[in-house]
Amino acid sequence: MLRQFNAFTPFCLLLLITFCQTAFSQTTPAQTTSAQTTPAQTASSHAPKFEIDTQTEHTVKVRVKNRTYVGTPIDWYDGNLDLLRRDGRWSVLPIDSPDQYKVLSPSFSVMSREKMAEKLKKEFGKRYSVSSTASFLVVHPLGGYHKFAKPFEDLNKSFETYFHKRGHHLEKARFPMVAVVLNTRAEYDRMLKAKDSSSEGWVGYYSPRSNRIITYDRTIEESESFFKTSTLIHEATHQTAYNRGIHNRFGGSSSWIVEGVACMFQAEGVYNSGVHKRRKDRINHSRLWGIQVAIKDGSAKHKLRDIVRSDQLFRSDVDLAYAYAWGLTFYLAETQSRTYLNFLAEDAQRPNFSAYGEQVRLERFAEAFGSDFDNLESRMFKFLKQLNVKVDGRVYKP
Repeated sequence: MLRQFNAFTPFCLLLLITFCQTAFSQTTPAQTTSAQTTPAQTASSHAPKFEIDTQTEHTVKVRVKNRTYVGTPIDWYDGNLDLLRRDGRWSVLPIDSPDQYKVLSPSFSVMSREKMAEKLKKEFGKRYSVSSTASFLVVHPLGGYHKFAKPFEDLNKSFETYFHKRGHHLEKARFPMVAVVLNTRAEYDRMLKAKDSSSEGWVGYYSPRSNRIITYDRTIEESESFFKTSTLIHEATHQTAYNRGIHNRFGGSSSWIVEGVACMFQAEGVYNSGVHKRRKDRINHSRLWGIQVAIKDGSAKHKLRDIVRSDQLFRSDVDLAYAYAWGLTFYLAETQSRTYLNFLAEDAQRPNFSAYGEQVRLERFAEAFGSDFDNLESRMFKFLKQLNVKVDGRVYKP
């Protein structure tokens, strides 16, 4: 089975202050990338000869070195097992012998919320509280439920409201979503260093592997809004989208789809649509400015086919890629809402770990929105050029 995932995150989910985040993207056999690969991506001529059932959900115990993992197998590839654990984490484990692997139950059940909370308390210690909301378990500085935990649940409800108003019903999250708010930047840096990740400039990230969002307390005053940065909303949107059925954590969605949704939710008219109901409130003005500049200077021309068929633009020109992804997503969501939502639903239903090459991406897009890419891009540009970029009440034109 073909694999398309990078080691730390399969998609662009690591956040840079200056332009939201740096893109990590999927690859197909025809593409190359400098990104790290998972063990499961590295071919081996010494792959084990035994088979592991990944088609039916059941509970297994796996021993690797001195650690024991319990979960359900979701993929078995070249001697490496993708295991979905009972708390929602996703591990890739090397298995050389069937003796490492034991079936515990013919069914699979999610760890209870109480047990997950207990494990989080043990993991983070007495300096942190663990608060439970309807959909989240939030690790945060002592006290501060309304400051740290409630905003995550509020965003989840706003996410649900946005799609419900457009006739699209979301899945219930299978696992409690975990958010970790560390006390200080120093603690945050140490955690990223432990994951072999550079932390300069990042204010938070969501990892599909751990299914957690990690950030730190950047507020100064007690009354200050924790979600004051749109970048944190961006990452929280990734987490919600992967857990509510908009994207498939194991399906390898195109970066323009994943990042377009997250950029769209950074606008107050999307993440808080109950209060801000006008179209102009749904505009992400920094991304609108970026795409309008690119339209004017010609750098955005003929990029529709490129961004649909591969994630290369996210590696070669990340600012343009994010602006274009937002522009395309916003245009489709505003002008072809039902078609766009059906497209998202079908994309999320693709089989786990399936190949998603350039031709397949182009065909799926064309089936939904038509095969005349130049005409669609022209109509999108016309729509976006008519919108006003507003910053602090002032209108700007590139």
